[in-house]
Amino acid sequence: MRFVTFLLVFSIISLVGCVAFAYFWIDCSISLTYMKQAYDSEKNSVENLQFLILSEWKGITENELQAKLESAIKKTPEHNLFIKKEENIIWFDQTAFNIKGGKLESIGKIVY
Repeated sequence: MRFVTFLLVFSIISLVGCVAFAYFWIDCSISLTYMKQAYDSEKNSVENLQFLILSEWKGITENELQAKLESAIKKTPEHNLFIKKEENIIWFDQTAFNIKGGKLESIGKIVY
């Protein structure tokens, strides 16, 4: 009788554990799907903004670009943005402005 009781209790605990594991597995899968959709949506929005800026600024000189970026920083000092110059790239925080021949060529993806 004790063995049957032990087996019944063990089976119930195992079943509850399996159900909990399945629930968490499904919950994580759903959460990851929503996170991926949010990431893709945000990435698309950033790419659209980069395209919009590039359509207005493509071909401006490096000095004009730097002046525009510095002006933006002065307007919003609370955001702690920075400008960093590397070879053919001007970084505006985490966004790359690619310079080719002294003029703005592209925004975003780094072009070497």
